[in-house]
Amino acid sequence: MLSWISDLTLTIISWVPPWLYSEDSSRYVIVRGMFALLLIVLVVLVIALRPVRTLIAGYRNRRSAPNDPPP
Repeated sequence: MLSWISDLTLTIISWVPPWLYSEDSSRYVIVRGMFALLLIVLVVLVIALRPVRTLIAGYRNRRSAPNDPPP
């Protein structure tokens, strides 16, 4: 499964730069590297920001719940 995801990622990353530069250009490698770096950063952001959303949702649920009556 991981192999399939990495193959798909490399295919997508290699698909965009030919629109901008020819494959024998030195800028082609730079553009492909930048797309790969951007993809890695996006994945890290999604993973890193997920706990924050969970904490915010938990805080909202606790705040909107009615207070328990005193014993």
